Amino acid sequence: MNRDRSRSRAILIGTSYYRDLGIRPLPADTCISAMVDMLTGDACGWPRERITTIEDVDSPRDAVMELVAQVRDVTDLLLVYYVGHGMRTRDGQLALALTGTVRDPEVLADSALLHPRLMEVLRGSPAATKLMVLDCCHAEMGMDADFLFQSGPADLTDGYPVDGLYFMGASTRYQKAKAPIGGRLTHFTYTFTDVVRTGIPGKPAELTPQQIFVEARVRLLRAGLPQPVDGGVRDAYQFPFARNAAFRAPPDTGAAPDARTPTGADGDQEDGEGPPRSTTAPPAVPPDALPVAPKAPSGRWGRRALLLAGLGATAGAVAVPLGLYSGSSPGGTADEPEKAAASGGPRRAPERYATLRERGVMDVAFSPGGSLLALGIDDGTIALWDVASRQRKATLTDFTGPAHLGVTSVAFSPDGAVLAGADSKMRGKDAVRDGTISLWDVATRKRLATLTDPDTVSVSAVAFSPRGAILASANGIGTISVWSVAARARIGTLTSVVAKAPTTAKEVNSIAFSPDGTVLAASTVAGLVELWDVATYEKIATLAGFASGVGSVAFSPDGKVLAGATAAHAVHLWDIADHKEIATLAYTDERAEGAAAVVNSVAFSPDGTVLAGGTGAGMLVLWDVATRKIATTLGRFTTFGNSSSVLATFSPKGRTLAAALVGKVNLWKLP
Repeated sequence: MNRDRSRSRAILIGTSYYRDLGIRPLPADTCISAMVDMLTGDACGWPRERITTIEDVDSPRDAVMELVAQVRDVTDLLLVYYVGHGMRTRDGQLALALTGTVRDPEVLADSALLHPRLMEVLRGSPAATKLMVLDCCHAEMGMDADFLFQSGPADLTDGYPVDGLYFMGASTRYQKAKAPIGGRLTHFTYTFTDVVRTGIPGKPAELTPQQIFVEARVRLLRAGLPQPVDGGVRDAYQFPFARNAAFRAPPDTGAAPDARTPTGADGDQEDGEGPPRSTTAPPAVPPDALPVAPKAPSGRWGRRALLLAGLGATAGAVAVPLGLYSGSSPGGTADEPEKAAASGGPRRAPERYATLRERGVMDVAFSPGGSLLALGIDDGTIALWDVASRQRKATLTDFTGPAHLGVTSVAFSPDGAVLAGADSKMRGKDAVRDGTISLWDVATRKRLATLTDPDTVSVSAVAFSPRGAILASANGIGTISVWSVAARARIGTLTSVVAKAPTTAKEVNSIAFSPDGTVLAASTVAGLVELWDVATYEKIATLAGFASGVGSVAFSPDGKVLAGATAAHAVHLWDIADHKEIATLAYTDERAEGAAAVVNSVAFSPDGTVLAGGTGAGMLVLWDVATRKIATTLGRFTTFGNSSSVLATFSPKGRTLAAALVGKVNLWKLP
């Protein structure tokens, strides 16, 4: 590339050694060296003097002092990369470990570089485009600082107008990033630099950060490694970043992208669990030697992003938001007018009439009467909003700080008296292996009971049966627990094929009761859709085995059709009576590619005439069920990334559509 980098700067931050002996060393120095080699190489062409390395800094004050001095002369591209241990503070902030960092929760926030503080420094730079790369555990938490780049017109946003911010992270909110034991690079940094070095066949002469990330994610997931995440504001993801070394590959060779990725025994980039240092390079493994994991968009793909309330107790499944940023995009903005397709559909587009401000929404559910909206929050609370007054009425919680994974799923009982919330906890730095579900009295706002599911790792979804006597909960080890609501006891366990399969993708990520309560449908990250007899706990059928994974399932109100969203750019419809597929609803988005274009969540409207799908590019697509054509597309809610940041639910009567974005919930009136 011949791009002038004299007004750009790359700041590479790494911590290899820690005075706290409980924090093991990481190969941060060799990762930084690899990044320098990549940036100064032919693909990127950066002058060495525009690359600053900040290694083994002792205190957050020292780190900030160095950073501030480096960002002030940058007017073009500012790249900030961090490799080291990522930790969670008591108040749920991402702490980037430094040499003097202490793991003790009482002093962690004072001895580590808090990510929001780092973002404040970036925001104070006049750089037009900013790229942030975090190679650490819990990296997705870095997206929580998006508000610093979405402030009103009276502050630095006007002073320093930007083309945008693009974020890449090595792990999801609750994952540990990996480094091969005996290796000299972390898996994420090795894969990222290797993609830039080898290029991507079939892509243009210049690669954007988005294209590099998508390819890196494919390689990492194929190897069964932690799923990286990404997000952004405005158009930064389109910034020309590197020359494509594979651009001149013959078009007729059928060559596939080089899917080499490091393998071998892994250590966590986590306090106390990092790998020992070594000078041995991670091996390159051919694609067919790698375990195949389902394709997935950024963040925790397999979670349902559109939830339908008011079908008795249809699927209550979880969607974990990525915190992807709202703002303008190549295809529209968060406030883009909804577009009606010529194929027919609603006579007029839904009309947005209110916005509820709420950060960190992980799941959304209307009460059966439609008067309350329950929001599962990533700080371990459940927020109850009054729909009519648009006021937050109550907060349900008895734990905060580091003792939670957030409320990942919420569901009302059919009579509206009980609210269930999946709220698996943590002890210290390690997640407790027992999944937990809290049952709340909606009227008194008091906790009725806590259901504990031993050794299930986490609870990903909860759903009440139509009569409310049974609660089903899906978990991370490939099983579904069936609970008696009255007895507050587990009465059965459904075991998916994936529970015993040789795969790490065992999570059951979506469950749905049929309207008559006789059948329970479940989808898994590994791509299975299974039907179970609720009375006998016997498996009825396996409808699908998609290698691409199934994001969510939903029954039609009459119970005759099951819809399943896959990562293969489609929604599949099955006839429940004969267990055969009857239709495939495709969706494409010319402004999004790869995982951004997938449909990963579905929900039927209460009258069954509309099927809503959430896409990886942050779109809500409404299909006419009768014609099976797109009727309406609601505007792009995220600049780029996956629709786990857009959680939507219909009110029981189908008159209101609520969609939770980053930091807010929009309410639309439906025609």
